[in-house]
Amino acid sequence: AGRRRRFFEQVLGCRRRLARRWLEAPVAAAFKLASMFALFRQKAQVQRLREAIRRKGMFLYDAFVKFDHSRNGLLSPGELYGAVHWLGIAQMGPEDVLDFLDLADTSGDGNISYQELVDLLAEDPAEAEAERRAAEEGGGGGGGEGPPPAALPQLVARASSEMPEDGGASLPTLGRLVSARPVEPKDEELLRRLREERAKRALEAEAQELEAEAAEEARVAGELRAEEDAADAAQEGGRNPKVEGTNVHYTFSTGRRPRGMTSRGDFKYEAAGAGEGQVLRAFPGCVLFLPLPFGGAGAGAPRPTTPVASYTLTLELSLDRLPLQGQLGALLSAAPHNEGDAALHVDSHGRVGRGQAFGEVGGPALRPGQWHTLQVRVAPDQVEVFVDGARAAALEQPGAGAPLALRANDAGAPTLTVFGSRHADECRGGRLRMLMADAALLSAEELARVAATVREEREGNFKMLVVNMLVEMGIGADVAAWAVEASAGATVEQRVQAAFDLINSAS
Repeated sequence: AGRRRRFFEQVLGCRRRLARRWLEAPVAAAFKLASMFALFRQKAQVQRLREAIRRKGMFLYDAFVKFDHSRNGLLSPGELYGAVHWLGIAQMGPEDVLDFLDLADTSGDGNISYQELVDLLAEDPAEAEAERRAAEEGGGGGGGEGPPPAALPQLVARASSEMPEDGGASLPTLGRLVSARPVEPKDEELLRRLREERAKRALEAEAQELEAEAAEEARVAGELRAEEDAADAAQEGGRNPKVEGTNVHYTFSTGRRPRGMTSRGDFKYEAAGAGEGQVLRAFPGCVLFLPLPFGGAGAGAPRPTTPVASYTLTLELSLDRLPLQGQLGALLSAAPHNEGDAALHVDSHGRVGRGQAFGEVGGPALRPGQWHTLQVRVAPDQVEVFVDGARAAALEQPGAGAPLALRANDAGAPTLTVFGSRHADECRGGRLRMLMADAALLSAEELARVAATVREEREGNFKMLVVNMLVEMGIGADVAAWAVEASAGATVEQRVQAAFDLINSAS
């Protein structure tokens, strides 16, 4: 039963609907049954109890009042067992009584209320409505005609003396008379011990199931890690991201999702240009969540107790277009699950900042359709932003509670949100080639060297692609290399055309 319940909860967790407790679902009763045979037995018990009450000529309300020896509006296990004994259902023993109580007790308080009894025993809405009227009127008969006057003395005597029936069932309108004396509870102490033993066994079984599920999850996780490791080994460049000490390096040029990265919205891998390899393109509305396991945090490592307030980021990114005048585009955030404002924006001029704090117009900025190296130096008191190695903005950063102070995710690793904001109109997406994070604070000179290295690698790869394309067109390698150095162009196609024009004009 516990396994079925957990499977149901897992299925609910996959649905895009408001979370609902399993106890509130109509299928909840199925999770209290050991097997389908238990269901058949309980249905038979319900039918026996229903027919036994009818043979007494009683409404359910009258029967409930008679069985409620303590007069507290609830039937305890002992009172229910006494009722079963009084009704003459010899087939139901203590264990069956507890099974019946578990079936009827939808509130989980260990007792049966009048409404719970009606919900279980009433066969149709008409009968339930008749029971409701009987309860409002304080009881009554079972709905038939009254007994003949000659039968009243005998019925009154039977009701007052608790004599067993002789010669058939009671007449229908004697519910109030029959309920005059409550039924004595039966074996309260025995039932209490049985319930305690049941609860103990259920807890032990639950613990065993959880242990077995944990072992199975660990086995599956191990197999998945082995598959990921094998895929990483076969992948150019190896594991992605690479974690070396305090440095975490993501590449988005493999065409395969990096390990640990999660997302909301749509993204795809696409060619950056003719022959330029692949990059990750996040469509508008897409948000990327990148764990930054500095020093190996995550994968079972202890969760950091305080946010990471000092680190350095380097991103190679391109934006298809800039926001309109007066609007902003989200670049980076540290808010868990994208539940907060973006901590770094781009405005309509391509300037990078936050809120109303941006650099001067005409200063270092992001240009649409071009690749840039964006670097962010996050210190406890200040955030510095660099575009292509040039300082573009300086923002206040109020300590560990700051917008770019990283919090741990469920796996224990500090997590960075890219292109995310709780304001959907700011999630404009973009393209990524790589992201590098370091738990150390790099100096401005170190950042400039990193930006130059990234730019040189990008330019070197770019030029090599153009040279190769010119050579394939029949141009000599030396001439092609000269033409590439002497020409300009933002894309491979533009550079090839410019170099080709230069060669033609020189010849």
